[in-house]
Amino acid sequence: MEEFLPEYAPGSVNKDTVDGILKDEVGKVFKEVLEDAGVYKCTAQGREAFMRFVESVNRI
Repeated sequence: MEEFLPEYAPGSVNKDTVDGILKDEVGKVFKEVLEDAGVYKCTAQGREAFMRFVESVNRI
């Protein structure tokens, strides 16, 4: 928990915001996993596909 708390203003993590914060943090980790796994090819088409995925995660 201490790893991501510095990213949030003091007092901004509470029962009303924790669900959104959790989704954001899981999305960040998942994005890193996909980048490391090489799921998307390092081509223009692969980068475009990856960015579509990232945008879809950001809407959650």
